[in-house]
Amino acid sequence: MSSDLTRKIVIGLDQQLEADAIKALEPFPKLQLDYLRGILSQRDIGLKVSDDLLILHIKLLCQLHPKLVLKEVSEYNYPLDECMKICKEYRVLDALALFTERAGNYMEALEITIGLFKTTLEKKLKKIEIKKEFRKQF
Repeated sequence: MSSDLTRKIVIGLDQQLEADAIKALEPFPKLQLDYLRGILSQRDIGLKVSDDLLILHIKLLCQLHPKLVLKEVSEYNYPLDECMKICKEYRVLDALALFTERAGNYMEALEITIGLFKTTLEKKLKKIEIKKEFRKQF
């Protein structure tokens, strides 16, 4: 059964059951994230999603798919302070920079972005050096 269909059945029975279902999925973060995605996919048709679910969604994304966080928070509104803390905890720096900018801390956001750029550049330079050393050997 799909997570969408499961959610519709659960909500049809009782709103509290949905919260219980999400809590019951805690030992299975991937399933929990899939279930939350089903809920969040309905935002586009006007569904109001609680801040608690949004925060949990960002936490799970940071844990399981950190590269998807920036796209998600760029497209939708998430609770600022809580999500900043989560992004900082999981070192999802590109999303942290966006949240920091939204909070009005432009210099700090710029510092985070420059740090990301510097790290990326250092990794690229290191790869180039490794390739040069490899070519020298042959």
